[in-house]
Amino acid sequence: MTDILYPQESPEEVTKKQKESLAKELDWLLKDTRTQINNNVTEGLLECKERLIHSQGSKLVISSGRSEALKGIVVRVGTGLLSCDLKLKLATLPAPHNSNSTGSHAIDVSLGSVYTLAQVVDTVNLIDEGVEGVRRARYGNSDLVLAMLTRLLTLVRTATSRVKCPAESLKFPLRAPPERNLFTPELPRDLVINFYLEDSSIVTDVRVISEVENEQDVGFFQSIGLRTRRTGSSNVIEYNGRRVVEVERHRVESQDPNLISATAKLKALENHIAVLKRRIELLNSL
Repeated sequence: MTDILYPQESPEEVTKKQKESLAKELDWLLKDTRTQINNNVTEGLLECKERLIHSQGSKLVISSGRSEALKGIVVRVGTGLLSCDLKLKLATLPAPHNSNSTGSHAIDVSLGSVYTLAQVVDTVNLIDEGVEGVRRARYGNSDLVLAMLTRLLTLVRTATSRVKCPAESLKFPLRAPPERNLFTPELPRDLVINFYLEDSSIVTDVRVISEVENEQDVGFFQSIGLRTRRTGSSNVIEYNGRRVVEVERHRVESQDPNLISATAKLKALENHIAVLKRRIELLNSL
C-alpha cells in the first residue's frame, strides 16, 4: 500500500508553478543587477576615471639604466604629459652645428606644450559612455538588461585594452611628427621621440633615423655598425614622406601607479559585469 502525503498535481500545474518561480527569480535577479550596476559598477567606473585624470598627476622617472642614453623626468597630469625633462646621449645622432658636443642632447618639453596621450583620452571617453549608458538603462525585461550589459562589457573591455596596448597609429612610423613648438629646443630632423601607454606604463621611445637615398645606403649603415641590438629592423621605412632607416633606438617603460590601479580596477569591473551577464543568460536558458 502506498501512502500519498500530498495530492498529486497535473503536469500543467507543475509547469505553471515552475514558470511562476522562474519569473520571481528573474525579477529578483533584475533588481539585484540594477542595484549592483547603479552602485558598484558606476562607482568603480568613476573611480577609474578619477585615477586617470587625477589633478595632482604622476611624476615618473625615465632611465635607460647603465647605457645612460636616456634619462629624465616626465609628469603626467590627466590626459597628457604636462612637462618632461630628458637628457639624451645618442652615439649616432650628429652634433649640432657650431658645437663641440659628441652627440649628447638635453631636450625639454615646455609646460605650455602638452603632449596629449590619446589612449588616456579614449579610455576616459569610453568610461563616460559607459556611465551614461547605465544612467539611461531600462530594466523592464531581461532582454533590455542583457543588451545594456553587453554594451557596457564591450566598453569596459575596450577601455582596458586602450591603456594596455597602443594602436599602431600611435607609434613610429605611423604617428605624425610633433608640432614644431612641442619640444625645446626643436628636435633634430633625424631624432624621433614618441610617448604612449603599454601595460599601464608610459613608454618613452627614442629613435635616431637616417634618410636613405638608395638601397646601398642600408648596407653602409650595417657595415659601420650603426644597427644596434635595440634596433628591430634595418628595413627601409616610409616616415613623414621620407625613406629612412632606423640606426639607433632606446625604449624605456615608466610605471604609473595611477594607470596600474585604474587598469586593475577596470579588469575587475569587466569580470564583475561578465558574471552579472552570465547569471541572466543562464536563467533565460531554463
